[in-house]
Amino acid sequence: MAMLGKESIKSPIAFDDYDYGVATLSNGLRVLLVSSADRVDKAACAIGVGVGQMSDPRELEGLAHFCEHMLFMGTAKYPDEQEYQEYVQKNGGMTNAFTTDTSTVYYATVKPDALDGLVDRTSEFFVSPAFNQDAVDREVEAVNSEHEKDLQNDTRRKYQLLKHLCNQEHPFTKFSTGNNRTLRRLEFYKNDNAKALSALRQSLVQFHSEHYSANNMAAVILGREPLQILKEMAEKYMSRIPNHDYPIIRGSAVGKPHLIFSKEYVNRLVDVLPVKEGDRKLEFIFAMPDQRDHYKSKPASFISHILGHEGEGSILDILKSKHICTALFAGCLTENTGQSVFEVSLDMASDEVFSDENIIYIGKLIFGVLRRLKYEASRNPIGFTELIKDEQKVNYIRWKYRPMFDVHELVKEGVSNLLACEPKEVLEAAYINTEVNPGLINNHIDLLLDQAKDAIVWRTGMKFGVRCNEEERIYKTKYHVEALPEEWSREWNGIAKSTKDDDVDIWLKNEGIKQVEKNKFVPESFELKAPTTDIAALPVYINPTGGSAFSANDPIQIWFKQETSFRLPQFLFSGRIHLPLFKPTLADLLWMKENDVTRAKVKQEWEKKDNFRDLIWPARVALYLVYQKAVMESVNDKLYDARLAGVIYNTAIISGTGQGSSGLQFEVGGFDDKGEKVMETFINSFTEFNANETHLKTVLAELVRSFTNKTKATDPYVHVLTKASDSMSYITWDDRDMLESLSVITVDVALKYLRKGKKLNPELFDGATVLGAIVGNVTDDEVRKCYANPNAWSKLIQNPGKYDLNGKERLLYDEIDFDKLRKEDTMKQLQRGTMVHREIDDSKGATKGADDSNSAIDVIVIKTPTLNSANPNGAVVLTIQAFDSEYQTYAFNNVMSIWLSDLFFDDLRTKQTLGYVVGMPNREVGRRLMRCLLAQSTRSTEYVLSRMLNFIQEKCLECNGNTSFSIKPAGLSEESFTQCTQAVISQLREKPKELYTVYERMSNEILTLRNDFSRREKQIKFLESYKFAQFKQDLVRALTHGKWIALLAFTENTETSEIQLDNLTPYQWCNIYSVKHVKDIIYSTV
Repeated sequence: MAMLGKESIKSPIAFDDYDYGVATLSNGLRVLLVSSADRVDKAACAIGVGVGQMSDPRELEGLAHFCEHMLFMGTAKYPDEQEYQEYVQKNGGMTNAFTTDTSTVYYATVKPDALDGLVDRTSEFFVSPAFNQDAVDREVEAVNSEHEKDLQNDTRRKYQLLKHLCNQEHPFTKFSTGNNRTLRRLEFYKNDNAKALSALRQSLVQFHSEHYSANNMAAVILGREPLQILKEMAEKYMSRIPNHDYPIIRGSAVGKPHLIFSKEYVNRLVDVLPVKEGDRKLEFIFAMPDQRDHYKSKPASFISHILGHEGEGSILDILKSKHICTALFAGCLTENTGQSVFEVSLDMASDEVFSDENIIYIGKLIFGVLRRLKYEASRNPIGFTELIKDEQKVNYIRWKYRPMFDVHELVKEGVSNLLACEPKEVLEAAYINTEVNPGLINNHIDLLLDQAKDAIVWRTGMKFGVRCNEEERIYKTKYHVEALPEEWSREWNGIAKSTKDDDVDIWLKNEGIKQVEKNKFVPESFELKAPTTDIAALPVYINPTGGSAFSANDPIQIWFKQETSFRLPQFLFSGRIHLPLFKPTLADLLWMKENDVTRAKVKQEWEKKDNFRDLIWPARVALYLVYQKAVMESVNDKLYDARLAGVIYNTAIISGTGQGSSGLQFEVGGFDDKGEKVMETFINSFTEFNANETHLKTVLAELVRSFTNKTKATDPYVHVLTKASDSMSYITWDDRDMLESLSVITVDVALKYLRKGKKLNPELFDGATVLGAIVGNVTDDEVRKCYANPNAWSKLIQNPGKYDLNGKERLLYDEIDFDKLRKEDTMKQLQRGTMVHREIDDSKGATKGADDSNSAIDVIVIKTPTLNSANPNGAVVLTIQAFDSEYQTYAFNNVMSIWLSDLFFDDLRTKQTLGYVVGMPNREVGRRLMRCLLAQSTRSTEYVLSRMLNFIQEKCLECNGNTSFSIKPAGLSEESFTQCTQAVISQLREKPKELYTVYERMSNEILTLRNDFSRREKQIKFLESYKFAQFKQDLVRALTHGKWIALLAFTENTETSEIQLDNLTPYQWCNIYSVKHVKDIIYSTV
């Protein structure tokens, strides 16, 4: 067994504590071993095979992806279908897999002492998979459901259309996901389903035995054990994987002798009809040599850097100034597919800008910049090489001083890289261009210039629908293809092949296009600062007047932790500016209760009201969105190089419940030697508000496009989760209300309310307060001077407010007025459950015994149409809110989730095959947890709801006559409880791997005004003494306290006569009511 030692494996990270080794097992399998006794609090295993969807048989498209699914469905050694998932979850981990064009990777994490069992179980996927016929029959439905989930996904649709319009002799063109038609092939088997599924299983077994070969595989094992022990573990379990000497094909050899773009598939104009009404794109598509062959020099990355630059004088900057486009992307769509597909994609500002004149102009800019780059390479080869080295230096610094690899990232990337590159480069191959090769980059530029005369151009937008008379076979995407207009080719080829380089240069300069220069924001200091005081284990409060005494009256509340464990010269300052005018007043709620938000009514606001604070709430929120986006747009070209060099500068408008959770979210950070300058830029940019007409027009177009897409094409499961949160909080907006408001904002309207004279309107920040956390390589003195200094913030917040820590948070869910809803005839009882005597102790939510509260649990059902009627899926989320926000409740909830999610997934996803999206996502509304049962399905939403209610009745709650509830014993043993509890403890003990995780943990406390930074430790201590009997009592309480709300997002496709709400089988445990609209719930207490 060969072993490559630590000293031969290069890590791009400056302070990497892991030991590395690469072992080649007796069967030829290469394994990356990663060890650290101190750093590893989550062990991991990943195994990848160098075979993906391009290896599918033509007659069985999707087989590689289906094989990925089936390997989780039991092995000869571990035949239970749920055993692998349960082992991982009950050991505090997670698992997943993915299939690419040329590889399939399986990975999982567990607590460190469960690594041996994980490696054993994962290895068995490749030794003795069960491939039971019954599982095949069910899992093909899961794959079909996964496909149907994406039927309205424009990215998927266009990627498949790209395959459809390429050389069909090349394996890249195969449909990757698979569905019922391609996997069952019922037409071939004359509608004999049993015969079709039996043949599918035989093909699956054959595919696995032929393609899954140890010589074409790689693995990663990460644990606390020394490298030698990890190597022995690998040999013990993984050496059993058979080696069939599978022929290894990589890079440019893939697909030979065929090309993705042979000559008959170029010189094309393709028009595409999207799903999302707001999608308007112009794309230039090129063929490139396979970039896996050039991972050391990464020529496509350098060309992407030049064409996709967003700084002053870039292609994007000039096109924005002419109101032609709002965003630009340049880069590879594929790698390791024989040829790489490279694209330049532009988001167009409106339908009107798709003129021939504009498209010719955009193409001339692209080919002109490439032509000038080639000219510079020959005229000034030293300068050209230095520009390449500058990009290399920036990439190197960013990766050298990056956080330690996330466990999932390390094992996934490690496997993928080990399949494609030399073992000693496995850690750096994907991130750093280790070689500088100007000649190779020049060759790539020539290849792109050569395609000017035969370019492939795609136009996407609703305006092209009338031209789209053809249909792609899988997603039924409408499109049209014709030859590229001769004038376009002539103009582009003229500049691409121009012999008058000076003329090209002069034309670009006249258009405002500047050459990309060396990055001036590359950090100069990497010093790790010594603390000015002893480093505290928990965050400390920075009192602006000195010391660390906390004051609830401070309008600027900044918490600080000098983080030295990562040994990185970086910092992160992040928080939220709470804006009182961002939240609805009682007058706003009363207005919205009686009125729908329409463009006409919003226009009346602009016409009648002069003051920002007097506008109705949706109009104020819309203007805050415009303000935030416009500020970011105005500084983007100035800060683009800074971002490339590692500077963090992000803002967003956030809605939420609670005093600290809504307002302007900000993140500034990066290398600390630029910290003071970045902070100054943040304050000044939002204070000065230098956005001009170009910035505002760009922002308005982008916001309208974004909200149009949100209101017309959001996935049903996302829609119901959003609506569920809406039904529990006042402090949220409806995307349709925002679209109505944004659609009638003009540049003049924005300036009227956002500016006073030439300055920012101070009303926007009137009464504002700041909650923030700063972590990293900074001292408390620097924080007090720069980040927590009230004088610095006073430029932006002239009239600060204060927090009311004693104020009771108003949670809508607690205030739903059932009597009022019944009187208003907005709620209809559909089914009554068994009367159960129970007493609710509101202080603890406990279920104690009998009193006059004489009813079963209430389930409120709200039906709402999905946002895209063409989507074949509906979705259901069944939610109940936790009874308090104490740390014990959070700890219990995590244990319950691990126990219940396995049962729920196995029942609805694995056994009933209701859909691909099935799970139990927990969401936090204010300080309360919202427990959810979620499923997206093509079945009727009423039927899905009935399955959820039945799951609770059959698997969870036992109704003990007319007295009380208890938990059913099935699936819940004391051993299972202990495993779940230990899994949660393991998760809570995980140490942060990056500054952002430290900030997240701090901010969860800061933004809820709890400031309890030892909650994780308290939860651990609570769980260490948590008893099984108490857990069962708490389960009953969690499932029976309060009201359940079910949100059903339906389409005509899903609403069959399968089952109707009025005909639901009576359930012992609940009363079921229907409510007409979410709005009835939201405003029932106003």
